[in-house]
Amino acid sequence: MKEKYSLVNVFIVALILFPILVHAEVKELQKAQPVQKTPQKVQPVQAVKAEIKSASTRSLKLEPGGKAATVTLQGNNLNKITDYRVLLGNRPVKDIEVNLGPASTKVRRVTIKAKATAKLKGNYTLQLLAGKDVIEVPVTFEIVSPKLAQAPVSPLGSSSEEPQPTPAPLPGEDRPELQNNPTEPAHPAYQTTPVHGMELERAEEETPIPLQMYDFRFTNVEGGGNPLRLSIYFRSGEVNGRIYNGPLTFKIEVGGQWPTTQTVTMPDASFTIFDVQIDSLQSYSYCCLPVTIWINSDGAVPEVNDSNNRYEGIFCEGTGVQFSFFQTYVGGATRQIKIFDRNFACGDRVVFYPSNFEGKPYYDPYTQCLYATSEVRIKNCSKSGKDVMVQFKYISYDRERVEQQQIHLGPGEYKTVSAGTILKIRKRGNYVEVKLFTDGRERDSCRYDLEFRDFPWF
Repeated sequence: MKEKYSLVNVFIVALILFPILVHAEVKELQKAQPVQKTPQKVQPVQAVKAEIKSASTRSLKLEPGGKAATVTLQGNNLNKITDYRVLLGNRPVKDIEVNLGPASTKVRRVTIKAKATAKLKGNYTLQLLAGKDVIEVPVTFEIVSPKLAQAPVSPLGSSSEEPQPTPAPLPGEDRPELQNNPTEPAHPAYQTTPVHGMELERAEEETPIPLQMYDFRFTNVEGGGNPLRLSIYFRSGEVNGRIYNGPLTFKIEVGGQWPTTQTVTMPDASFTIFDVQIDSLQSYSYCCLPVTIWINSDGAVPEVNDSNNRYEGIFCEGTGVQFSFFQTYVGGATRQIKIFDRNFACGDRVVFYPSNFEGKPYYDPYTQCLYATSEVRIKNCSKSGKDVMVQFKYISYDRERVEQQQIHLGPGEYKTVSAGTILKIRKRGNYVEVKLFTDGRERDSCRYDLEFRDFPWF
């Protein structure tokens, strides 16, 4: 019994001492290895980039203004693609329209169409943009005439020109569900969402190709004189502090009865004023000229906006109101008065005989008078509107008569003014004179003298 009690006592003592010994050992371990309070740094997650592994075709032939061609791309993270750019060489072009299909990680459809303005050229390339990443699409295409245009999409490794169905989705692909008709492809061309070309700032910051994009615009155009001389003021296409300093072409069209077109090239466009003299214009026959100017007319310099490259204006000699030219001839022109349905040059002396008036409705042998109408054409060659007084003066059946008419002429405006004249047929001293007055001063005059011979009453 004593032995049993001693074993029980030993067991009880062990139960009491074991927790104490374990607690002491834990404290010793805590002193030896203090608890680490600073959490470990988390490694950053690498950004997932979009990539293209394959395309349903390697080349396309597009017809200007023709049908669109659809290319199916396969790859990874294609849903990150948000924009595009079409290049011819290293120069972006605007004549190719691209539509990106609905976003999907593994499969993406791209529809390409040539606008009616597209030129017959080849080796166009397409770049897709995902954030700051530029992805080259392994497809080249060319613009061909309708006779050469073929069915655009042929799968790789196949000689068939028939359009192929959309490939089956890869494992894990999140392609959108089919809509309406389950037999149609998931991304038909007519459901694509148009994405406009990349903005200038993104092109400047993101593209690896050293593109030079500018924006030329007119600030003012001045001109005048005879021959016409123009001073063209423009902005040299500054974009993000970049100034174009290469050659720049201007096309100038001067209107009038004989319009003329002149193309000139400015060697250095960093100077923002360009003087041009229109030497080929027959300027003696004009006083105000409509002028149209195109800047960068050959499109040699790529621009972000070419809709502001046209200027239209009217330029005058600035010599006031004067008689215009009823007709011109090689080497000069004449200012004229019209009477008896004929034009007579200013300063001429005209001789008439009875045979000139026989059977004419305006000839009256009983009153010995001519019932005629004098007519002149005048023009305003100044840059502002003018109030003009036209004065007709002639010898009538009883005395010298004066008739006046007040009219208004706008800049470059022409008007015909007429007055009824009863001319007394006299052997000498007949005339018709027309004068123009503006601001109370005589500006121009035209007169011709009439002489009658062999009339019966002389």
